Amino acid sequence: MASISMAKNNTWVYQEIFNYPDGSTKRHTKRFNKKEFKTEKSATKQGEIWAKEKQHEINTGYTGNEQSATLMDFYTNGWYPLKTQNKTQTTDRYISTLENQILPELGDISLDGLTLKQINAYFTKISTTKIKNLNTKILDYPSESALENHKKALSNLLTLAKNYQYIQYNPVKELKVKDFVKGTKIVQKNITRNSYTKQQANFLLDYLQKYEEDKQFARMMELMLLTGLRPQELCGLDINKSIFLSEDSQDNNLYHLFIFQAIKKVKDNGTVLGTTKNEKIRNVYFSQRVYDIILEQLIFKENEKNRILNQPKRNRRQFGWEKDEEAYFLFSHSGGKPYQPQRIGKKWTAFIQKIPNLPQYQLYSLRHTYATLMLYAMNQSNNSTNKNTNYGATLQAIADSLGHTIDVFIKYYVHPQQEFQKKLAHIDFLKN
Repeated sequence: MASISMAKNNTWVYQEIFNYPDGSTKRHTKRFNKKEFKTEKSATKQGEIWAKEKQHEINTGYTGNEQSATLMDFYTNGWYPLKTQNKTQTTDRYISTLENQILPELGDISLDGLTLKQINAYFTKISTTKIKNLNTKILDYPSESALENHKKALSNLLTLAKNYQYIQYNPVKELKVKDFVKGTKIVQKNITRNSYTKQQANFLLDYLQKYEEDKQFARMMELMLLTGLRPQELCGLDINKSIFLSEDSQDNNLYHLFIFQAIKKVKDNGTVLGTTKNEKIRNVYFSQRVYDIILEQLIFKENEKNRILNQPKRNRRQFGWEKDEEAYFLFSHSGGKPYQPQRIGKKWTAFIQKIPNLPQYQLYSLRHTYATLMLYAMNQSNNSTNKNTNYGATLQAIADSLGHTIDVFIKYYVHPQQEFQKKLAHIDFLKN
């Protein structure tokens, strides 16, 4: 039975139950933009057209000889995503993976002869072969997400073959991708804590924006570099309680983060929401660049939440965190549970080891970089505008933003950098 509803992201959600040749049924969903279909009636009519075409695609599946059909035969003649004109980005990715990597290796094997052992051998081969990232040009082993894409593409094909009763079961379902991840052991002692130069920091931001596939992780790292937040505080940012985007005509903007909580891991209690490291509550004001990053993440998180809540009740996952049902984290797993700071740190370490031309510093170095470069930038700004600004006031402002005293700020967070040290040669501090 068809149904249609309006999602919060201003799209129509049309759902229909489809019948498969083996007698099973499955619900599928199609979204339509409200700008294109302004009324429920027009969206429903378009949904009925889509449902009719999709049911036809399912009904007119592969009808070849099931005894001799190979994986390639079934893919070419029976996999209906190849026949539809409305391919999704996911479908295109599956087609590319199947045609360029999976089928050249497994395509000649008969459908009923494909075993888990053969599939394991294929995954062993691809997981131990370094490939070049088209963006970064770096040779590396396939990531877990890349291997998961291989599994989903092959499983999608075999699931349809099972629905058409060409095979009795889908062996890919038993595959465990984690067993094939070629992980390089992360050695923390080789990663030092320091401060990046301005040039290095800009290179890092550019790299995160252009090449990092996990956009939520990229935005976390950008935010840490540009605000100096601790990883625990980043993970604890609450959309409803921590983010203030109000504007003021006199001060241009009063964009700030209200830092009052952090995610921690406590023995016997697991992940909990507690106070900041030194229990200091503070405001962290930020620029338009940070505003844009936060806004992008807000939209991402809201869309992610709506996708879950708009699922049919029988398939709907719970969104939120059982330990605090009111919490709505800016950065979280897809179900709304908060990230663990330790896992973010490990991901950063693996990430930074793959970037050419950058020192391998710890995650906390992003906070140190913020402190060091912000101090130099504020001093340079004061000097260029000939403002008689108290140097101590500058130190206090940045220290407050970090949640520290001036003493701790100077001792641990300000790193002398060679490009600024060289300027000492041109300064006569005794000259008027």
